[in-house]
Amino acid sequence: MVLVGGRKMSQSLGNFLTVGDLLARGPWASEALRLLLLQTHHRADVDFTDAALLQARSTLDRLQRARARLAGVEPSAADTPHPAEPVALKATLVDDLNTPRRSPRSKRSPTRP
Repeated sequence: MVLVGGRKMSQSLGNFLTVGDLLARGPWASEALRLLLLQTHHRADVDFTDAALLQARSTLDRLQRARARLAGVEPSAADTPHPAEPVALKATLVDDLNTPRRSPRSKRSPTRP
C-alpha cells in the first residue's frame, strides 16, 4: 500500500499523487522515485513523503559524485568482487526480492547476506 505522510493514498482524501506529479518536481525525480521504491520491500507499505524523496535524491547525488570521482580510475586486480558478493546478492534477491537489504543506505557489508 502507498501511504502519503502516514495516511493511505486516496483520491477521496485529496492526497493522491500521479507519476506525472512526481516527475514535475525536477529532472532528478524519476531516479529518486526508483531508489525510494527499491529501498522499500515490495510487501511493505511505502510511506511517500517529500522528505523521503529528498533523502533518495541526496543518496543518488552522493552515489553520482562517487562515480564521477572514480571515472578516470583504472580498475586493479584488487577491485575484483569478493567471491561471496555475487552469491550474497543472489541470496538477497531470492529472499523474496529483498532489494532494501542491498540498497545504498543499507549498513550491511556487501559480502554478508
